[in-house]
Amino acid sequence: MIASNKTRVVLSLDADVWKEFQDNLAKKGYPRGTASWVIQQHLEHLNTEFEVLGDSQQLDLMFPKK
Repeated sequence: MIASNKTRVVLSLDADVWKEFQDNLAKKGYPRGTASWVIQQHLEHLNTEFEVLGDSQQLDLMFPKK
């Protein structure tokens, strides 16, 4: 069950990278769902960076703006 303040999202990630990340967490004894929590923490960090720094040079190089 998803908590009311959560939303389910679909991300397109390299399957091997995601599997390796999940396997690494499992080998260290972390429970299922830890990978999603880690990704959320990184997204929160990125949101803070965008608020403080503004645009991302790396994103500007990879993706054209509309």
